[in-house]
Amino acid sequence: MNENVLNVYEHEIPNGSKLYFANSAKLKRQIEQKASEILEKEGFSEIVTPFFSYHQHLSVDATNLLRFSDSLNHEISLRADSTVDTVRIVLRRLKASESKRWFYIQPVFRYPSQEIYQIGAELIGENDVLKSINIVAKLIDELKMDTFLQVSNIQIPRVICEILSVPIEIFENGQMEKILSQNVPWLSALALLKSVDELDEVIKISPSKLKEPLENLRNLASALE
Repeated sequence: MNENVLNVYEHEIPNGSKLYFANSAKLKRQIEQKASEILEKEGFSEIVTPFFSYHQHLSVDATNLLRFSDSLNHEISLRADSTVDTVRIVLRRLKASESKRWFYIQPVFRYPSQEIYQIGAELIGENDVLKSINIVAKLIDELKMDTFLQVSNIQIPRVICEILSVPIEIFENGQMEKILSQNVPWLSALALLKSVDELDEVIKISPSKLKEPLENLRNLASALE
């Protein structure tokens, strides 16, 4: 075997993968423990989903999946996100009497060699977004993390696409330059706003179709500390 190739396998860590040792491994474990304690107090049960999945394409762009075939030549992939498998398993495999609140602390993997440790929770059948945010806030406060909260409403880009006849992909792909190039004052203001006060001003100048989803977003943001 070529000596350079051998050295790569012996000493190198693939780009995008993670190594934790000593203090970083201890901190990782403390974060996971604190998260599990808070979520259990909020009525969540823990779930660990399989590393392999048939359904990841339902929530993750196929180009991000690490894919191969099972023994029957069915395409499977390494778990790239925990949400879709958690929801499918809970709804299809567990009894109706089981908990509807589930959390997971587990790695996910994305092409070509990206490894992410994901802490997440699902409130199945519950639609109170404020409740979800407050639970996250408890964890952030416990970990003493300095963070910003981003709140969104999927109806907003959908209505914008309807009004301006633009494809939803420009929002899905975060193509800010294409959004700003529309040269629409209310759209530019909406794309750059950072506070509830700024949102109030955007609502005043936005088309009538857009006012309701913007007001829903404003009401949620105003209810937060």
